Amino acid sequence: MQMQFLDGIGDNMEFRKFDDNADSATISNKKLTYEVFDGAYIVPKSKGNKNKGGVYRADGSPVEKSALARGKFLYQSPGKRKFNNPVEIRDESVVFAGHYFDHFGHFLLESLARIWAISSEENVSKIIYIPGEGVAGKFLPLLREIFLDASIEVEILTSPVRYRKVVVPEPGIIIKKSINSNYQKYLRKISEKFFDPKSLEKYKEPLYLSRAGLGQKQRLAYGERELEAALQEAHIRTVRPEKLKFSDQLKLIHQHDLILGFEGSQMHNVLFSDGGKKILYFDYRPVNSNYVMIDKLMGNDSVYLSTEPPAEYRKFVPGGLTSEPFIFDPGKLSSDIQEITGVRISPPVITKTSRVEFAAHWSSWMCNKLISWRVKGIKNGPMDADLFSKNMRVLTSAI
Repeated sequence: MQMQFLDGIGDNMEFRKFDDNADSATISNKKLTYEVFDGAYIVPKSKGNKNKGGVYRADGSPVEKSALARGKFLYQSPGKRKFNNPVEIRDESVVFAGHYFDHFGHFLLESLARIWAISSEENVSKIIYIPGEGVAGKFLPLLREIFLDASIEVEILTSPVRYRKVVVPEPGIIIKKSINSNYQKYLRKISEKFFDPKSLEKYKEPLYLSRAGLGQKQRLAYGERELEAALQEAHIRTVRPEKLKFSDQLKLIHQHDLILGFEGSQMHNVLFSDGGKKILYFDYRPVNSNYVMIDKLMGNDSVYLSTEPPAEYRKFVPGGLTSEPFIFDPGKLSSDIQEITGVRISPPVITKTSRVEFAAHWSSWMCNKLISWRVKGIKNGPMDADLFSKNMRVLTSAI
């Protein structure tokens, strides 16, 4: 699954393994479909996670196509549901858009997965979401600006509502499971609302999509600021996507054929391009199968490099926890980038400032995790008390 142009030059590089879904994720070329239900209920997630929410027919039976599915799992409870309490009734025809997520990656891959159907029903002027995780609605302005006509209303339901008609589209992508090529064609056409992809000036230089400016809740990579500075000095185009309009982010993806970056939400923008990119993904964890699936669909020539930590931090990360801050060796990674791209890069050295910040961030994060595991009755989680103490000593000595 690694880049073809790596042949003969990758002997000294460390590559990542793939997660368990990498071989099972599929590409579909079938026409996307939707179903229409009269007098159907849209129901948010219930308390206690017993039901993740979705659409129910007038008789109370669940609409399977409305379920939030991920990988091999279907998250909607089976069987009928009784609506004993009074439910609000609205004389409206709406499109069920699925779960709304305030995490940018899940917003792109899950909250947008059904909106392709908006134009399919002429009498529909409203889309309905139910809450996913971290719901605050901060991406709704982006949704309206990029994907919807001004006449389309958007609502995130917090209680069950019965509608005159509910359109339930199938999702164009189910994370870690499948993606539809016709859905990708729909996303690609979105770019044409803002520019003509064929007339854009193309750049041969690599494009680095940095995560160095994100907050501490975004799985920060300590050492990236040093790497970012070294790449800029080497005249590799370096941007922090969150500082740009989304339409400008899409333009960059169209303009560059070689893209570098840590595995993260910003790399999903390739879905809006014509594909055929060369992509270098960095991380310490197994490769998320979403990237493998998307690269396969898009015909990307991709490599998944492992971020080597400084020697004293080896085996420091428990792994499998997506919010965990981590630290890596920017000098080693810059050497790998130079070998692949041919761009001369002065190897950066991680600074004491980054080490101190990582020590404070990781210890705070880990303490919160230990408290959370204790509250939930988990004895150790992926890290026991002895390993935690050992790592704290490493943190202290490393700074």
